[in-house]
Amino acid sequence: NLLRSVDPEATRKLEAAPRQVQKAIVAKFDEEKGIIRNRSAWIMKAVTAEGGVAESASRKGDVRDDDFRRLRDNLLRSVDPEATRKLEAAPRQVQKAIVAKFDEEKGIIRNRSAWIMKAVTAEGGVAESASRKGDVRDDDFRRLRDNLLRSVD
Repeated sequence: NLLRSVDPEATRKLEAAPRQVQKAIVAKFDEEKGIIRNRSAWIMKAVTAEGGVAESASRKGDVRDDDFRRLRDNLLRSVDPEATRKLEAAPRQVQKAIVAKFDEEKGIIRNRSAWIMKAVTAEGGVAESASRKGDVRDDDFRRLRDNLLRSVD
């Protein structure tokens, strides 16, 4: 199992990631488990690389809900539909982090749509690779995830 020898922080980070990201990570772990030395570090990197919630999102995403909605609505009025969809598909903490960062940097941003597309990926929104790699069946996913979380180095 993947999480047996994994520290609590890595376990929380994996479990906080969107399900598609978890599936992609479990599938990748199943392929690479023989060469992974430090499972905790591997999970932390994999969650960030696959688009899980980034550390910076949890630190920056402390915008009050009413401010968040107002700022997000103002931002989304000025971007293209693809950027709107990508931001709205990201976890709420990621959205809050992006909105807070936008509010700080709005005077220097030239292309808001491109900025959002990059920010969602950088802050740990759902990565494109997660949707491509995360095609593990649910029963296999649960078994592999449990194995990943319980395995011993």
